[in-house]
Amino acid sequence: IGVGVNLNMMASSEIDQAWTSLYKETGRLINRNKFTIQFAQELTQLLSVHTNQGFEALRADWEKNHFWTGKAVTLSSATNEVHGVVLGVSREGELQLLVNQQEQLFNGGELSLRLAEDVIS
Repeated sequence: IGVGVNLNMMASSEIDQAWTSLYKETGRLINRNKFTIQFAQELTQLLSVHTNQGFEALRADWEKNHFWTGKAVTLSSATNEVHGVVLGVSREGELQLLVNQQEQLFNGGELSLRLAEDVIS
């Protein structure tokens, strides 16, 4: 699992896309050690649920919090780029995209998903 969280970033001219940080959203500095411990505890709990009950046990929460559903996106891998609209996630956790009026499922590997309007030309 690859996760990136901007904690205390205040400004940057080096990032070429929209970004935010917990500091920017809350106005408070975040203790990195406390954040890491809490994040690891939450992740461990969720991975335990996934191990014991499968993705289906987490799917409703995922869908509720996945704000890209219905949005145009570009999905990039090392060798391919796919343009479509996010439909959601399957019972197995695969990304569901509407591509050329057909549902396609994507999983595994290293993928980069960006909102269509955020793609840099």
